[in-house]
Amino acid sequence: SRTMGDIFILRHENGRYLASKLRKIGGIEPLKEDSRITKRGYYLFVMRYHAEEFSGLQRDRFIEALQAEGVPAGKMYAMPLYRQPAFKKERLEGIIPTQNLAQDYEHLYLPACEKHFEQEVILEHQVLLTDKESLDSIAASVEKIKQNIDDIL
Repeated sequence: SRTMGDIFILRHENGRYLASKLRKIGGIEPLKEDSRITKRGYYLFVMRYHAEEFSGLQRDRFIEALQAEGVPAGKMYAMPLYRQPAFKKERLEGIIPTQNLAQDYEHLYLPACEKHFEQEVILEHQVLLTDKESLDSIAASVEKIKQNIDDIL
């Protein structure tokens, strides 16, 4: 049986493998490599989707197309984190003195967060516990969608 260390290493190696495959296709950008990270934990395999490289296909439609190909893709949140109801003043009263809040989250707009939210596509970490053929099929599914985009639009 696998130890937690074995699982961690497998996810890291498979994550790097899948990322390299996806980068060759283009339009779906895995997290950037960072030389300071010797082993990535991969609770989620996070990617940035570039609709313009898929003829403007909306991210949610791209996720649906991946799911139709058997790829368990999704998005992490229903809205950007800073807009979560947990940050409303009435929810924070009694927990944090509201006069001490650095931001008024209810009237905040963060365009970079909004853009990231609109582009984010994730795969659950269990996907990285599989074999190389299954990872190849994920990349092949992305490529198939890209090559057949006119049929999806």
